[in-house]
Amino acid sequence: MPHPSDYAGVAAVMRPKVAAFVQGKAWVHLIDPTTIVRGPMDITAGTQSITVTPIWSGWARIQPLRNTVSTWRASNPTTTRIVQFWVDDPETLTVDFKPGLRFAVDPDVETNDPSHSRYLYVTLGGINSSQAWQRTVDTQVDLENRPN
Repeated sequence: MPHPSDYAGVAAVMRPKVAAFVQGKAWVHLIDPTTIVRGPMDITAGTQSITVTPIWSGWARIQPLRNTVSTWRASNPTTTRIVQFWVDDPETLTVDFKPGLRFAVDPDVETNDPSHSRYLYVTLGGINSSQAWQRTVDTQVDLENRPN
């Protein structure tokens, strides 16, 4: 077993042992909403081209937390829940998971729950996981809003 400070070594040893217990992985894209490029609007056709370039794509485990659903009916008719993404290979990941970034689950890659791709996950922040082979990113998802 490598020294605990050798994250790459620990990851190489632990990843195959943990993989059998990890469920719900999906191919995800991390999107910076400030980089979305909108093309000209075609008024006659009612269409507009939108270009989205992910700043990172990779495998992540999706874990909804067992917390109460936050509901504000008086001023904001939304229902939100916290969902964690456990991102693989944090030693090669140079992305700063700052608040406001978006996670999108790729619908073309099979997961254990196809409804994951119907939601948009807004990043609250990212921290190092207690396991050296993962990074934990907390997101918030609006359960009543399903963007295309």
